[in-house]
Amino acid sequence: MSFICHISLRSITVAATTGMLHSVAQADPTVLLSTNSPLPGMSGTVDAIESVRTSPSGAWACLVTVANANPDSDTAVVTSSQQMLREGDAITPIFIVDKLLSYDVDDQGRVVASVTFSVAGATQLQTGIVVDGEIVAKTFDPATLSGPAGYLAGFGWIEGISDGFFQCNMTALNSIVQPTGGRELASFTESSGLFTMTGELASGVTLQSGRFVDDIRPWRGSWSMSGLAPSVIAYLSDSGTHLVSVINASGEEVLPGDAIGSTGYVWGDLRDARLASTASHSPVLVAMAANGTSTGQIIASDSTIFAEEGQTIGTSNLLVLSLGQTSVPRIDTNGSLFWWAATKDQTGNIARGIIKNGTPILMEGDPVQSIPVRWIPDAPDQFDINTDGTTLNAVVQLGFDFWAMVQTSIDTPCYPDCDGSSTLNIFDYICFGNMYTNMDPYADCDSNGTLNVFDYICFGNLYAAGCP
Repeated sequence: MSFICHISLRSITVAATTGMLHSVAQADPTVLLSTNSPLPGMSGTVDAIESVRTSPSGAWACLVTVANANPDSDTAVVTSSQQMLREGDAITPIFIVDKLLSYDVDDQGRVVASVTFSVAGATQLQTGIVVDGEIVAKTFDPATLSGPAGYLAGFGWIEGISDGFFQCNMTALNSIVQPTGGRELASFTESSGLFTMTGELASGVTLQSGRFVDDIRPWRGSWSMSGLAPSVIAYLSDSGTHLVSVINASGEEVLPGDAIGSTGYVWGDLRDARLASTASHSPVLVAMAANGTSTGQIIASDSTIFAEEGQTIGTSNLLVLSLGQTSVPRIDTNGSLFWWAATKDQTGNIARGIIKNGTPILMEGDPVQSIPVRWIPDAPDQFDINTDGTTLNAVVQLGFDFWAMVQTSIDTPCYPDCDGSSTLNIFDYICFGNMYTNMDPYADCDSNGTLNVFDYICFGNLYAAGCP
């Protein structure tokens, strides 16, 4: 799979191998949006904040419910650039937004959303894609596919990759992959106005393993998006048996539902599993698994376990009680993993929050502008990061009925500080040499998937450049 961009999960591996965690310095969280906030350019105030999305550069968008709104206009997307898309908006004189299905934000702060429309003179709702207040595609359009002509029959989950480019799950008739119609993954390029079907990621195809794709999951947490190597959780059938696996655009089962590579664990039922959402990384799955002696939730790739229930994390030795039921992890381009967890300290106090690798970043009880965080829910898109993981946006409860979207700046670990001592010295070279000898992914300094002398050269150059 030469097209997969290799980014090793460096910080996680260092923590597991050396027995210590890189400290993560951060600024106090800042409230960017809260309940009772006025909405830009229209009547009504924020009644509740449902979720947050973050673009690669850090622009953000929140899905909110609106107080003082009429019954047909009670949900909206608001962005850091004060762009708005609201149920009830007239995109054209005849196309009115009925429901917001899914949304994202690009680096310009523009809303990218899949919606249902009510259409003047029609009794049936249509679905479509809206970018910056304009319809770029809708139901029954002749499909602008990079192949045989067809018709767009519906849209669902959507995620932006970069400005002018996004991916979504959709249904197309007479399409390139599924002649009789079925759920598929497609990418859309704004400049060309073309949808491109993404290889084998569709219902109705037969994989290299011989298994048949019954369906692909259409909701958040079912996709690991990289632009180059997307993967999806799919329902498969094989000679009368059924299972759920993770497949990629080449038709390979990269995380088979009946195995988990070389870790010794076997996945349980993946129907409730979640894939880490990431800009460029091979898939990492959150699901139930068993290893013969214990059963519980783990976060793992095909060969590495990054987190599991029952482990202790952080300098306070917090016990991980749960990895959540719906929260979707994130991976930044440095290979750091952000995940939700419910934890218990040594005195029995329980706190939920966001973890980076094994270090708590934002936890219940932490102060936000002098107000302690009351609750950080386990929910899809309750938190998100920018591409390099230096900005964390999260939806938290601060008071009894007071919610806020808060932003935290995070310092990323310095790569040549291999032993995590915050000082560069000969011990970092010794640490790197041990990593290399043990074929640890951390030692793949140039991220090309192969350990060789160029990784030593890369490490030496980064060491010479020093840490901020």
